[in-house]
Amino acid sequence: LHGMPLAVLLGEGDSRLTHLAGFSPVIDPRFCAVLGVRSFEAGEPLRLKRLGVRFYTRDEIRKRGLATVLHEAWRHVSAAPGGFGVSLDLDVLDPMLAPGVSVPERYGLQPRKLSQLLRQQSRKHRLRALEIVELNPRKDPQGQTRRLLPQLLRALIESR
Repeated sequence: LHGMPLAVLLGEGDSRLTHLAGFSPVIDPRFCAVLGVRSFEAGEPLRLKRLGVRFYTRDEIRKRGLATVLHEAWRHVSAAPGGFGVSLDLDVLDPMLAPGVSVPERYGLQPRKLSQLLRQQSRKHRLRALEIVELNPRKDPQGQTRRLLPQLLRALIESR
């Protein structure tokens, strides 16, 4: 079920899951963006394209730059009529600086740079939901990753 939550929120999959909220889809795919994709499950890129979800791979971010991609994606999702949400998966961060995740990947984002860029985004008054996922305290014995959370949260919710 690791890759399923977004699909279910987009109305794809078993109806016992897609209709938990009483309606489906919960998220309008036209206002959905996924940043930092490193790998896909079989059929996932085709599904996202078919639904109209904009996704940015790690390679695209490297080529175009995090600032450009984040600004574009933020503008895209913040245009959703009822507001928007952010799900920040901590394993997108560089594991040398944020080791407390279940699936560490080399060459992740720099937490300080990500915070700086998140602080610069506009339309935060439209933010309706926020989640931070993948914190694994067992892999964070020194608390490095946990100590990044206030910085990231402030960057996401405080206006410029």
